[in-house]
Amino acid sequence: MYRLINYIFLFIILSSFKTKKKKYISPKSLLSGSKLERRKLLPPKLKKENIKLKISCYRPVRKTGPAMYVENRNNKVIAHNYGHGGGGWSLAPGAAKYVIDKLDLEIKARHLSKNEPIVVIGAGIIGLFSVYELIKKGYTNITIVAEDFSELPSNHAGGLWSPFHIGDISAMKDLVLQIGINSYKFFADIAKGKNDDFKFCAKFMPAYFKEKNRDLELFVGSVLKPAKQVLADFGNGNTKKMYVYDDIMIINTPLTITKLTNKLMNNSVKYVKKTLNSFQELEEKIIVNCSGYGSKKLCNDKNMVSVQGHLLVLKNQNPKSLNYLLTVPIEEGFINGYKVKRLFYIIPRHDPGTPESSIGVIGGTLIEGVEKDVINAEEFNKIIERAKKFYGIKK
Repeated sequence: MYRLINYIFLFIILSSFKTKKKKYISPKSLLSGSKLERRKLLPPKLKKENIKLKISCYRPVRKTGPAMYVENRNNKVIAHNYGHGGGGWSLAPGAAKYVIDKLDLEIKARHLSKNEPIVVIGAGIIGLFSVYELIKKGYTNITIVAEDFSELPSNHAGGLWSPFHIGDISAMKDLVLQIGINSYKFFADIAKGKNDDFKFCAKFMPAYFKEKNRDLELFVGSVLKPAKQVLADFGNGNTKKMYVYDDIMIINTPLTITKLTNKLMNNSVKYVKKTLNSFQELEEKIIVNCSGYGSKKLCNDKNMVSVQGHLLVLKNQNPKSLNYLLTVPIEEGFINGYKVKRLFYIIPRHDPGTPESSIGVIGGTLIEGVEKDVINAEEFNKIIERAKKFYGIKK
């Protein structure tokens, strides 16, 4: 009996030294288990009665990056500023200032007056901002020559600040980055109410992507804050993990064009509708070439390519719901022998003078090499299909 008691006592003592085995939790599981901020991203209305317009446009992309330089040719000074592709609006203010600064130095070196006749070829956003910079520098005798003043790629742009789809910029990366930074600061001042010339032409808005955006990451630390992962809630039971940049901007492209045009008219800028085949057709000695895809002929620039895009303009929407920007890649392939990249994007563009419910554009495509005589109309229905699939809309 005594021995049994000793065994029991020894068992109790030894048991007190046993420690409970702890479950190992990896850092990865801790991270994946963290709760993401939930963001409400309500889908647009996508029924037939919600489609206002179907638009096919053509971006002037230069395969080796935008042309931004000044040259002397046949006794003329030509400042080139073209080939910005899908980044035209995002780069326009910075690109115009960079090129016009160089042109200004050349004009001063020739001891020419501020009243020297200057021709700007092209009436897109690059051309308009180039004229704007000339006016700021005091030049008073400016003419815009263009074959069209309305149906231009710039007029159809959604307005997302996004220096994307601008060709291979590896040889000029630092320059394009600096121009992008300067352009961002220009539009940011507008959004902050610091630019009286362009009141209400830009505002900050979060932009969502499937992954961290390679192009936008170049601007993190200089003008953009780091992206963060959030849970996008579409309000229909479907959610997606996405990355958001909260300090991207939407540019009111129609209002900006209107304000630029008024500024130019108030400074007696002349407009001439004409198709040019050669710089020698112009009498003026100072030329700013912003002809976009037209530079393929004017400059014999074989790096220029037309990239077709498709978008749908929406109507009968709830403007309070469309308060975000979003872009996701979908697929790559070929259509009618042309290389195509399909994506889904939504931009809450609203044209001045239209009902508040007429808000939003969705797209889109990047079809390389397509000229204006090819529409590829089947892509419009695919945009709707991609949108419904992305948001998880069954009907």
